Amino acid sequence: MFRHDFLFQTLKIKTIITSFNFSRVVLLLVAMMVVLNLVSCSASKPAPILDRTTSSNSNNSNANLDNPSPSVKVTPISAPKPMIQKSNPREVVKVEPKAEPKTELKPDSTKPATIAETSFKLLKPTSAPVITPFNDVSNKGVEFSGKLGDSIVAAADGKVIYSGSNLRTYGNLIILNHNNSFVTVYANNKTLLVKEGDTVKRGQKIAEMGNSESDKVKLHFELRKNSKPIDPTSYFVEN
Repeated sequence: MFRHDFLFQTLKIKTIITSFNFSRVVLLLVAMMVVLNLVSCSASKPAPILDRTTSSNSNNSNANLDNPSPSVKVTPISAPKPMIQKSNPREVVKVEPKAEPKTELKPDSTKPATIAETSFKLLKPTSAPVITPFNDVSNKGVEFSGKLGDSIVAAADGKVIYSGSNLRTYGNLIILNHNNSFVTVYANNKTLLVKEGDTVKRGQKIAEMGNSESDKVKLHFELRKNSKPIDPTSYFVEN
């Protein structure tokens, strides 16, 4: 009977141990299943957006490298023109013609005057005849023939601005300044009777005819306006 109890106890202990081992096995299996479930869940989670984007871009780049697409011409779009808002769309814009600049016609001062001014007249400086007329090329005035010592008179009222013989080809020379920018010149004289600064009257004797700086006795007479030579014959009057 004691032996029977011992065997029973032994079997009972073995059963307990067997049950304990079985429970451990079951717990181990359950733990393994839980771990596998967790691993499978983590593996099945979608990748983060950044990873997916990077992956997609890399895939696309790889695809582009493998299959390069043909070049696409991009037509640039011009910037839109600014819109001008009109207060009245029916209003017609009138274009004013440009005013042409007025050009004033100025007289050519390089040409000698040919029309005498009525307010200025000359008395002939000598009664001798004219032997060489005015041509504005070789002769800037007129030349009178005469006798040595003939009287030379002022052609108009004026002031002596030169009296001397320092100008070549003019010999003994007198220059009178008149109003209206006129000047008279008396050259090749024998004797000068006035000096610089003197005021003379029309018809006053100012010199005697001669042949200084000349090959013959004569009077070289010039009329100038603003330093330009003028034909004096149109200005001459008898008295």
